Amino acid sequence: VAKKGIGSGECSWCSWQQSAGDMTIKVPLPEGTTSRQLRISIKSRALSVSLVGGVVLAEGELAAPIKADESTWTRDSDGLLIVLEKVDPAIWHCVLKKDSTAGHETTSLTASPVPPPPAPDAEPNFHTPLGLEAMALSPPQPPPLDSSEIRSRPALAERPDPNA
Repeated sequence: VAKKGIGSGECSWCSWQQSAGDMTIKVPLPEGTTSRQLRISIKSRALSVSLVGGVVLAEGELAAPIKADESTWTRDSDGLLIVLEKVDPAIWHCVLKKDSTAGHETTSLTASPVPPPPAPDAEPNFHTPLGLEAMALSPPQPPPLDSSEIRSRPALAERPDPNA
């Protein structure tokens, strides 16, 4: 099943495409590099890509936590392909924090900067600007009647029940 992409980018050592739940990273490799020459370390908060002999291609703290045990890498004809499974849905602006040029590494897709509207039957919270506005615009409401008041008012007691 193809996942809908939400962004792509590149930095000095890779290019990437991402969905809300994962990031696919393409790392170019020197010609002739085999899988046995690669040293890949994928941890929940860090990534390291190097070659046998100590040549480090990338290393550092990830932009956000990942599910390391669900993340993978493979060598293909274009180089190294790494798929990182994100812990939380987010747009990453870089892979490693040190590569960030946006001033921040991620944008959450679950955080809501505006609170959801209250349920239609919810009492207004008069400690918020919206609650104060609701109080100012609402007509005054009479207090609810109890059963003794209904019996004492014949006009109310004799009305047919609209739900019957």
